[in-house]
Amino acid sequence: VSPVSLVPSLPIVAGLAVAIVVGKCAGTLVALRLTGVSWRIAATAALALAQVGEFSFVLGRQAVAQGTIAPGAWQLLLGASVLTMMATPW
Repeated sequence: VSPVSLVPSLPIVAGLAVAIVVGKCAGTLVALRLTGVSWRIAATAALALAQVGEFSFVLGRQAVAQGTIAPGAWQLLLGASVLTMMATPW
């Protein structure tokens, strides 16, 4: 990630990071509640799984190499991924 190139796009990167966390939390929470898990445990698990994992970096590089994702879009997604990782303490 080139921090200098992300500074002008910081609102977009932050918005993507929020969308990722909210989307993953909502999906995990719904899935766990449908299996009968309590609200407390479902919410805890949803927050624990909200960040983007390192494997996404491998997938993203492959997508750029194959032309599926534009390099500029990948930089934004990469920045958002790093923000989600920095926001979670575990």
